[in-house]
Amino acid sequence: MSSTAHWLALLPDARRRLMTNATVTGVGLGCGHPEGRSDERVWRVYVSSALASLPASLFGLRVETFGMRTGRAATKTPTVYTAGMQIESKLAGSGLTIGSSNQGALGCFAKDSAGKPVLLTNSHVMFPHYLALSHLGVYQPDYSSCCSGGDKIATAVFDPAKVIDGKYKGGFKEKLGIGYIPGPFGPTKSGGPLHCSETDCAIARLDPGVQFRNVLKTPDGEIAINGINDDVLSVLGPSAGTAPAPDQYVRIFTPRDGGKLIYGTLTWTVTEEIPDSIEVNGIRLSPIFRNGFVIGSPEDEERAGSFPSINQFIILPRPKPIPGEADYKKFYAANQELSFNFGDSGSVVIDHLGRVIAQIIGGFPFVPELFVRKVKDRSLIEFTAVGNVAIASPIRGIIEQLDITIPAAGFAGTVPASAERARASVPGFESDDAINDRQIVERLREHLRPSRRGRFVLGKISQHRREIRDLLERVRAVSAAWRDLQ
Repeated sequence: MSSTAHWLALLPDARRRLMTNATVTGVGLGCGHPEGRSDERVWRVYVSSALASLPASLFGLRVETFGMRTGRAATKTPTVYTAGMQIESKLAGSGLTIGSSNQGALGCFAKDSAGKPVLLTNSHVMFPHYLALSHLGVYQPDYSSCCSGGDKIATAVFDPAKVIDGKYKGGFKEKLGIGYIPGPFGPTKSGGPLHCSETDCAIARLDPGVQFRNVLKTPDGEIAINGINDDVLSVLGPSAGTAPAPDQYVRIFTPRDGGKLIYGTLTWTVTEEIPDSIEVNGIRLSPIFRNGFVIGSPEDEERAGSFPSINQFIILPRPKPIPGEADYKKFYAANQELSFNFGDSGSVVIDHLGRVIAQIIGGFPFVPELFVRKVKDRSLIEFTAVGNVAIASPIRGIIEQLDITIPAAGFAGTVPASAERARASVPGFESDDAINDRQIVERLREHLRPSRRGRFVLGKISQHRREIRDLLERVRAVSAAWRDLQ
């Protein structure tokens, strides 16, 4: 009997085939066939409630797909995916995620240069350790259409020609800059220029049949994503010790802890540069921090699949404002968490009109004695009540780097079924995808060889390779399914 992992690997292809039937609203991996055993694996096909009472034979469905039978048709309300949901990147059907930073947020939906719907997240979420494979999928781990352990909703988009030595860095807008490196007595400037980046972004093209709405489903209700605001001076934070005006707040929805809406304001830094700055009382201020922020060390950033970030916003988390209350200090409650954290990566930052102004890429602990310029302001509650602040990339650089557009409110739809992308095979030559995957596999082997446990894993892979070859040669159902996939 084939394993669940085997059928999970085939689920996206089975879904594409079966959903060419106009009556089908969803396909999952299920148990129990009306004419077979209760524990038999089947493709569970879902149709609209109006058709649920009709015999499955009337739908014109395949009796068998990839060697497994199609189960009884059942009703299913299609899942509509929304911005801010948790996602993870992994290899289809394997259960194998490819790095410690593989989970993050689906920031929002957008259109690529061809007008196709895509989801936006961080590069270090989609490509941990810069690993980009041709069959890398994006999954929504908290939802399963049946027992599939989370549905694949999109396929990572990247240019194989930009994969160098097995690493993909196409989501980073690189720039040399001076970085601040954490230390026991506060951050210190790097001794020389560091390779930094103004963005940490990636997109994945939504799979056929996926339904989406570009809204944030927050505990307080839905917020529509309403295009972008690329004017970095339009959402200016308040002066220290004063209440933010409604149009000075930014909002970030994170899937962390079941989903929460975080309020915040942009912070300021003194600068001598004219672009993206204004003069206040003879001092030039900007919400753009022009030095690089290093999380851990440059080596830690490289291992995680990211860069020190430069030309970023720093967002100070704040409590939700109380309507009609003028004293902002009363917004702060005891034991209230005002902090960004792991799991927020990829979330978009919106202004009071729902326009995207930035994307969260990281954060760090806020220490007033180190980051608040005026000593008299360091004891203010907006600084002492904060845990981690967020680092966020202005949306203008992301739009340019990925060549995408974020439509105004109302962007929603269902991705139509489409034919598979044609591939040309030339004898004696490897495709770009094959070369890229071979480089990735070799990098994984290099990481595994030094340790005893790694060598054990490599031995198991060789053992399973022989078993798979035997299955393809001796088991007709497996060889038939393999031929169907070619």
